Amino acid sequence: GSRLRCGSRLGCGCTLGCGSRLRCGSTLGCGSRLRCGSTLRCGSRLRCGSTLRCGSRLRGGARSLRCGSTLRCGFRLRCGSKLRCGSNMMSQPTL
Repeated sequence: GSRLRCGSRLGCGCTLGCGSRLRCGSTLGCGSRLRCGSTLRCGSRLRCGSTLRCGSRLRGGARSLRCGSTLRCGFRLRCGSKLRCGSNMMSQPTL
């Protein structure tokens, strides 16, 4: 099952896939989706309508995924990375 850690917030209409994890202080905006095995680490933010595909990870820090952004399978964002509205991260290397 999915796990919500302390202080995590889910906006309206969010979906957590099997094995997804929200760590302390993570925020999912309305309509965001975490697919199977995705991880939001401490303090990560997913804005409205963003999608984390299978196995993607957002690590700790003041990081934001803007409205409508998509992370494809296995993609990783390191601390301080920012994606603008509508970004599609498909087969690009680790940031």
